[in-house]
Amino acid sequence: MIEAIMESERQVYKEETGDVGNGYRPRRIIYDRLVLSLRVPRTRFTNFYPMILAILSQWEEEAKEMAFKLYSMGLTTEQIGDIFETLYGRSYSKSQISKIFSGASQIVKQWLDGPLNWYYPIVYIDATLSIPVVEVR
Repeated sequence: MIEAIMESERQVYKEETGDVGNGYRPRRIIYDRLVLSLRVPRTRFTNFYPMILAILSQWEEEAKEMAFKLYSMGLTTEQIGDIFETLYGRSYSKSQISKIFSGASQIVKQWLDGPLNWYYPIVYIDATLSIPVVEVR
């Protein structure tokens, strides 16, 4: 049904812009406890993006935000995988959860490598990072 909606949307787009269809690209989306493997229609000038896909992607972003929140609260990747299995009915491995956080770890590393501002009276670093505790006075 979703693929049919995207195909109809591409047809309207082609009529309005004069662009032509150019096959499909694969896309996997997690939605309502399901993993959807979709064939997303493309156009020759690659300016077409289905509205229904944007709605589904917005839901997927919310799931990522929840995963980041759980991770920042100290849950392990295995615990987060278990929670996602309960919520979405799909099992996630520790490596899959780690891939979700690869972007966030770069941000954390930049912050850790940067200078401390004067308004940080105490710095507490979690012992799991294997970094010595620094105290600012």
